Amino acid sequence: MSQPRRILIVRPSALGDVARTVPALVSLKRSFPDAAIDWLVQDTYADIVRHHPDLHAVVPFPRKRFSRMHRDPSAFREFFRWSRNLRAARYEWVVDLQGLLRSGLFTWLTRAPLRVGPSDAREGAWLGYIKRIDPGTAPHTVDRMLAVLAGLGLNTVTDMTLYVGD
Repeated sequence: MSQPRRILIVRPSALGDVARTVPALVSLKRSFPDAAIDWLVQDTYADIVRHHPDLHAVVPFPRKRFSRMHRDPSAFREFFRWSRNLRAARYEWVVDLQGLLRSGLFTWLTRAPLRVGPSDAREGAWLGYIKRIDPGTAPHTVDRMLAVLAGLGLNTVTDMTLYVGD
């Protein structure tokens, strides 16, 4: 498996799940210390992860604004530009750790050579993946997300430390 230089984590919401995704970020960074790792997250939750030292950048998803696309042409144009920028980032790996239709769509929009998600993804999210990994039967969200990374042959870390800015 080649060493990716650009990785995107897709876990846009919800608040608790975003916080519980930090071990995946840490695991990816420990596996690929030279990689730039970005995180696609709902704009209202961006500050929860923005200051983590293992994170290169936040890709904010303006959920509330984009929810108006069907009745606001400017919101649709904004989504189109946002989508184009997502692809232009040229991620090599994208890991969808939410496994829902929206996160699967975001994963697909990147057109990354490796797009990974859980095999039990719902709502057709798996259509955005190139590789589906069985997260096992662990009941805890953290364990299930780390199982996806372990399925890629990565060592996982359970460091859940959150960092806050000034």
